[in-house]
Amino acid sequence: MVVVIPKKRSDGKSSFLKLVFYLSLREEKAGNIPVTSDAFFDRPSTSKIAVFDRLIDYIDRPESQQLITHLPDGSHRILCEGVLCQTNTLSIETASSEMNAVASNNRRCLDPVYHFILSWPEEEKPEDSHIFDSALFCLKEMGMVDHQYVFAIHRDTDNLHCHVAANRIHPLSYRA
Repeated sequence: MVVVIPKKRSDGKSSFLKLVFYLSLREEKAGNIPVTSDAFFDRPSTSKIAVFDRLIDYIDRPESQQLITHLPDGSHRILCEGVLCQTNTLSIETASSEMNAVASNNRRCLDPVYHFILSWPEEEKPEDSHIFDSALFCLKEMGMVDHQYVFAIHRDTDNLHCHVAANRIHPLSYRA
């Protein structure tokens, strides 16, 4: 297993909404849109309002989600069109709002969004439960096991990987 920590946005515009949207809703044509002046109007908007509207439209489809299981620790697993997610928020639909609500209680932390990726070599194929256990272990080692999180397993590249989105702000103490 390899841990990848992507570079933080330098403009301070990290967003729980965009990250949860990316993790749980993989768009089919994500990297195939050409960057030309002709294709400018064909690309979907990435504004917070547009992303939120697409997320709501997606969630409103009855076949889009399937609850897999409730876990003893209060978290649950959800299958969103082939993307298996685990979260300890009330639901995947409200995860970004819940995280933003908790983060708004700490005015000192300028960027409460924490994101990293656990990636396995092409020849390794761990079970879903082991992947989620690895993600929880990482949060525990960082002292963030009680923080809000969303995990998502992606199989869209050669390497199986799990994105971990966590709120740096503790939901009870409101400390980063």
